[in-house]
Amino acid sequence: MYKITPLTFLLFFIPCISLAQEHPIHIMEEGHIVVQVQLSDSIMGNFILDTGAGVNVLSGKMFKKIASQAVKKGYFTGFRHDGDRLDGEIYEIPYLAIGKVKQTHSIVGVYPPLDAMGIDGLLSLKFFENKAFSIDFKNHKIAFVEVEMAKSLAKKHTTVPIELYKHTNVMLDIFIPITLNDNTTVLAEFDTGSGYDAYMLNPGYIDDLKLNKTELSTQKYKTQLSGEERIDSIYTLNSISVGKGNKEVKKNEVTVIFRKGMIYNALIGSGLFKNNTITIDIPNRTFIIQK
Repeated sequence: MYKITPLTFLLFFIPCISLAQEHPIHIMEEGHIVVQVQLSDSIMGNFILDTGAGVNVLSGKMFKKIASQAVKKGYFTGFRHDGDRLDGEIYEIPYLAIGKVKQTHSIVGVYPPLDAMGIDGLLSLKFFENKAFSIDFKNHKIAFVEVEMAKSLAKKHTTVPIELYKHTNVMLDIFIPITLNDNTTVLAEFDTGSGYDAYMLNPGYIDDLKLNKTELSTQKYKTQLSGEERIDSIYTLNSISVGKGNKEVKKNEVTVIFRKGMIYNALIGSGLFKNNTITIDIPNRTFIIQK
């Protein structure tokens, strides 16, 4: 789910002619990715591309614009990484689109607090589940990748398998294997909605990694939805890496948060790949990193 603090920016995209399936994105300083999404012939919005959202979400103001075309489809319960529960109504809208790539009969939730953040919605991996796409962090663009190109990229670059987590036809998250301190591999939710600097682990890994507990520091943490106060443990690991050998992508001296109540083994944002292009190929369950 979405995790950034309230925004003070107002972003306008300048219309442009994209080459092939490329589209401009805006990447904020903390790593959040903003992309222009079309909801109908007359409605456009600036959405956060949030691979950890699970569900496509509209702000309250954006939903009002499309409400006459929305059909209620029931209710849905989602959970944040820290266990906070979020219940809400879900709707079917005619489509979501980026350029010529369109998902029809799109299922969306509604989250009015996005209004105060200056965001029209969250675009989750449900939009991309049938087509591979790339995020170019250096040149600030995304591109839809055809089947043969995805296969070629997988052969040439760092490639790791994707594990999927689905809930009916509404939610989709992905997990990739990451290696901690060169010796412990865990599945981590990949969550661009957390920005660059999110590295979170289940507290059980403090013992699994045989960390010196006297070197742990702490910080207070309040869950975003329920407001429950907890205490995080903080530690700097020697390294976090993805892939192996000469294709390994690695970051040394990484500060991680061990968070009580984590519903996953681990969660990472996109900071490990901020100087790369990544391709997420859900149909073939591969995650590709171009150095």
